[in-house]
Amino acid sequence: NFQSGNTDKKTFNGRVTLKRRTVEQRMVFDYSGNYDETEDDETENNHRLSGDWDRFVTDRFFWTPITAEYYKDKFQNIKHRLTAGVGAGYELIDTSTTEWRVNGGPAYTKTWFEDVPPGENDSEDSPAFISKTRFDHELTDDIDLWFDYRSLFSNKETGKYTHRMETGAAYDIIGNLDLRVTWVWDYIAEPSEDENGREPDKSDTQLLFGVGFSF
Repeated sequence: NFQSGNTDKKTFNGRVTLKRRTVEQRMVFDYSGNYDETEDDETENNHRLSGDWDRFVTDRFFWTPITAEYYKDKFQNIKHRLTAGVGAGYELIDTSTTEWRVNGGPAYTKTWFEDVPPGENDSEDSPAFISKTRFDHELTDDIDLWFDYRSLFSNKETGKYTHRMETGAAYDIIGNLDLRVTWVWDYIAEPSEDENGREPDKSDTQLLFGVGFSF
């Protein structure tokens, strides 16, 4: 979105998901990003890129050789955050209209901060534990619902407990084009203070309306 005149404003909200599923494995890559600039001042700038590779041992049970995520949010004082781990999971429901899976496992995370108080480290790392659940349901031929929750447990210096919760609905307009409404809640229990001793808010929420295309 672009606006000019008495107020110059640029806004971007984007989401891309790529998924490949076979009998033996599933690979999912996901990107979400938000950017806002008003009168040449940034008011929002965050990006998240994640990937999962699942190998099915049975038709329901799977293990994850690698799960990884990159995240940045300058207004959360996170310059970069890298997380990588392994895990296992189970498909609680797997039908033609409904999918629900849970998974988790050990991980390692490292965070680089935008700025820190004098004498503090500009990066911290920690062993961690990842837990995830994803629910997708085809309510009707035209309406799809989803719920996605992922959490990270680590030490206090890297946030202690963080989560991303997303839920939404998509309504098919015509062909592969749909209208979407999404609610997102990002939370960090122990945000890192900046160089002025200011602690960012623990929660960020968004209500997004947009158009999606599936192919």
